[in-house]
Amino acid sequence: SILFYNANAITLLIISVTLMGSIIAFLQYNFSKKMKIFMGDTGSMIVGFLLSFLLINLLTLKEINFGLFTYSTNPVLLIALLFYPLLDTARIFFVRVVIFKKNPFNADKNHIHHKLLCIGFRHYQISILVGVLTLILASFSVLMVKQTIYVQLFSIIFMGTILFSLPIIIDKMKSISFNFLKDSILLLLLLLTIGFLQSSPPSNLAK
Repeated sequence: SILFYNANAITLLIISVTLMGSIIAFLQYNFSKKMKIFMGDTGSMIVGFLLSFLLINLLTLKEINFGLFTYSTNPVLLIALLFYPLLDTARIFFVRVVIFKKNPFNADKNHIHHKLLCIGFRHYQISILVGVLTLILASFSVLMVKQTIYVQLFSIIFMGTILFSLPIIIDKMKSISFNFLKDSILLLLLLLTIGFLQSSPPSNLAK
């Protein structure tokens, strides 16, 4: 909505605000402990269609004026805005097909939000976390406007993967025991080995 407003795309702004208002009505059930509601296939398909429609139209806006700088739209911003579902879909297909050797369309509890629930997050906390991380990723994409599209793409993929995996990584690290003396010696030996290999002169193959 902010991007459409700055681009003076009034029709798309109205559609995005209308969609946002409709979804906010469901948000109370994400934060409620007693009242729950299930959005069916029809509702989710309409939401997905409108999101796709808005994002595709976002690419038709050549430049968006933010006052301090002008942003030229590119597909990287769309990837940043949809990074969580894209990452979750790619991950779930890999887990089901490669690891479990089963139909990727069979339902299970291997999604990222299932993993977050297992480590202690609640539904409303996951909603806030995904929203905040997506906002950070999209803002980061806009601020990288002067970089080449390849740098933007790899930066968004790397940063997005780290951000959405960070809670799970931190939880895994809690169960790893660290022996200061033993592990420090191994790390020191590794660093010395790398330093030795870097400092040694290359062999003269011609001789």
